[in-house]
Amino acid sequence: MLKTFCRWLAPGLLSAIPLLAAAMGNPQPGLGVGLAAGADGQLYAALVRDGHVQILRSNDLGQHWQAHSQVNSQAEAIADDAENAPQLSVSAQGALYVSWSRRFAERFTGDIRFARAENGRDFSTPRTVHRDQRLTGHSFVRQHLDRNGRLWLVWIDGRERLDNPAYQGSALYASHSDDGGRQFVAEYKLVDHSCQCCRLALAERADGSLLLFWRQLFEQGQRDHALLPLGRERPGELRRATFDGWQVDACPHHGPALAEDSQGRLHALWFSPHGEQGPLFYGQLADGQVLGQRSLGGPRAGHGAVASLGQRVVLLWKEFDGQRTQLLAEISEDGGEHFRRVPLASSQGPSDHPRLLRVGNQLLPVWHSTDHGLKGYPLP
Repeated sequence: MLKTFCRWLAPGLLSAIPLLAAAMGNPQPGLGVGLAAGADGQLYAALVRDGHVQILRSNDLGQHWQAHSQVNSQAEAIADDAENAPQLSVSAQGALYVSWSRRFAERFTGDIRFARAENGRDFSTPRTVHRDQRLTGHSFVRQHLDRNGRLWLVWIDGRERLDNPAYQGSALYASHSDDGGRQFVAEYKLVDHSCQCCRLALAERADGSLLLFWRQLFEQGQRDHALLPLGRERPGELRRATFDGWQVDACPHHGPALAEDSQGRLHALWFSPHGEQGPLFYGQLADGQVLGQRSLGGPRAGHGAVASLGQRVVLLWKEFDGQRTQLLAEISEDGGEHFRRVPLASSQGPSDHPRLLRVGNQLLPVWHSTDHGLKGYPLP
């Protein structure tokens, strides 16, 4: 199994060589970015620069950006990699909410930070969200502002290993605020034994409920994916969602993506080494099975995103071809029955994971690369 894992991991390492070389020479700024769209169609981006979260704004679908505001006045060690980038939400009234993972000097330790700007520009003093202050990992936060105004934060948490060194994986914890981030409830544990460093995915359903999708440790060390409904009062029941049976005692640092279409179908992307064509998979999750599971792209495809609007479903990923990293999309107009492929961009240098935003009545890919900067790529 380790050979299989390395077979798919090696191409990813090849695509990271330019980034490693840059880090050894002139350091590259972090490319991880948080994105959100306002009700007026303006785009906002959260990036890390010199220990500060900077907010940029675009009024032309990401073709040009301008400085908007700075979140934290005092510099911090902030995670800015693609799996663990700052998170950003915009309320219907234009308030901005930002969360991020602060790193401590000891490896794999940190905490979850949060700040809010009621007027969309002047941020509150950042604060740590969780009550737990022990030196352990609180990181890989995912943030979501639902249609009812509840602000959700979910993260990967290492506190269980402090009390039990034999504990496998990490736990998932959550907190939420019903008053625009002024107060958060005390954090609560959602599940035990998640993967330690794969980003989480949150998807809001048509009924306003929220689904959490992540890589979970199952029996015999299998690292497949799970679904958990996040109810307003309590979480629902954990369900296994993928069935590749990947056994590996390591974290692939490669989280999944999830979206629901207008017919209630759940469209998912995830990474697994069991594909004959490549390690990135697409499928529809339904009652303990995966419908239409197939490899997406070739052997060096990865880090996908998915979004839906009505019957339109967009799959987005990047793929290294040996010389350049390609930004590719597949688009369906019939809820995932048929797809057409659309190439969008390429970069010879390092890049963030691609993102998908809903902006009014369209879905917009956004990609941050050293060749082209932060840019939106409108779809046909």
